Amino acid sequence: IENFVTEQRRYAYENGEIKYKKGALELLNFLKQNNIKMGLASGSSRNSVDHHLNLLDAFKYFDATVAGKEVENGKPAPDIFLLTAEKMGVSPKSCFIFEDSPNGIKAGYNAGMKCIGVPDIAPFSDEIRKLMFSELEDLSQAISVFKNYL
Repeated sequence: IENFVTEQRRYAYENGEIKYKKGALELLNFLKQNNIKMGLASGSSRNSVDHHLNLLDAFKYFDATVAGKEVENGKPAPDIFLLTAEKMGVSPKSCFIFEDSPNGIKAGYNAGMKCIGVPDIAPFSDEIRKLMFSELEDLSQAISVFKNYL
């Protein structure tokens, strides 16, 4: 499965077939309109992050972006999330993260952030669910989570 996913991502990268996940654009616009700072913490390379954000015209949404090689330890270590919060000038405790991987959930939890799981390829285990603030089927459900905090 990992080889298939890697090949699929490579193909999408090379052919410009990068799309927003369901509900992502609506969430980004909602958060921007409500002046909520946003950061992107990706284990991918800086080239990949920049390429994808350019294709999606999405740089305008983020106050900070951090790529995998910009931290010493990758997920499940909290480094990438802690650096992103630092670059945004916010406390990790005030951050929500959206993650589709178990290691990402562990990293966010280890950073002291509220983890919202949005499964991508496989469902989360019960062990990982215990670390989550919330689990959503897709990002179209995310705005309702934030409405309770505005």
